[in-house]
Amino acid sequence: MTNEQKAELIERIENEYGIYRLFQELGLEQVKQSGKYVSCVCPMHSGADNPTGFVYEKECGYCFTQCNRGWDLFHIVQKVKNIEFPEALQYISSLIGIDASIYNTLPSPESVENRSLLMQFKKIKKQRVIQDWEPLNRSLFDNIIPCLHSALRKEGFDEKTRDYFDLGFAPDGYLENRITIPIEYIDDSLVTVSGRSILPDDVLKENHIPRYLNWYDTEKGVTLYNINRALPHIEITNEIIIVEGYKSVWRLHQWGVDNVVAGMGSSLTEEQQKILIKLGCKLYICGDRDKAGYELNNKVINLLSKYSEVIKLDMYKLPIPEHSSVDNITNDQFMFLINSQ
Repeated sequence: MTNEQKAELIERIENEYGIYRLFQELGLEQVKQSGKYVSCVCPMHSGADNPTGFVYEKECGYCFTQCNRGWDLFHIVQKVKNIEFPEALQYISSLIGIDASIYNTLPSPESVENRSLLMQFKKIKKQRVIQDWEPLNRSLFDNIIPCLHSALRKEGFDEKTRDYFDLGFAPDGYLENRITIPIEYIDDSLVTVSGRSILPDDVLKENHIPRYLNWYDTEKGVTLYNINRALPHIEITNEIIIVEGYKSVWRLHQWGVDNVVAGMGSSLTEEQQKILIKLGCKLYICGDRDKAGYELNNKVINLLSKYSEVIKLDMYKLPIPEHSSVDNITNDQFMFLINSQ
């Protein structure tokens, strides 16, 4: 299911069925409607801490109390009904009489026993492969503005992408004047926040300022960027695409490709390798078009091919400049890399 199809389906639910009606049917607490807004107790975390703490507008609900992030309709249905993405798609589609099979993402109907095994498998995958780090408290987002910085807008990223990845901007503090990028573990716990400087390259170089800075130098290598959001799509496709940087993940998301993670650099840590091995699916590695990316491709093949099938998406097959990443190519060029294997 592409992001465009998902957005269209959610829009139809909003217009033809109604979010207020759906929330009541799901059994959410203290559902109220005021104009275009529907509010209720947040369905994504336990505790009736605020009867209007969760507000749903167009295509997205946002928790202003404990979660401090947005959730789309699929996340809400999956959480409340304790089901997987394919079953949530089937449920949501049925509300307006659509056969979910048209989206070509649902596997054949499973027995109760098989669904139980799938849930068990997901819980196993979400267990941490290492235990010696503590998640950050999300209260640090109190000083971060949830907005799409003009620098990202100029690079072709849109508000939906900003919202999906919880991107923001820090006007002051440790990540002052940086675009903020939350980095989460497979179980949604917050590992760190990376800040991307908005200063020009020449200013960064002249003043020895790093382009990216992690919140008080916290470690990001214990996870793969976007692994928590990619997991439902990985479970459906049994495939995962590995790229180097954040922007490549965002660009692929805008093209409707969501089974993507980033190593956040030109190598994979031991912890990142363990996560990939534990997932046990087919791996597509797509390093940048430079020496470091070439070496990354070969390292992943050498390290992980004994555990999973690994396919290299070679950027050198494309007539593009050196140092190009997935973010710098077109959707057609990326599909060429996929289809030329």
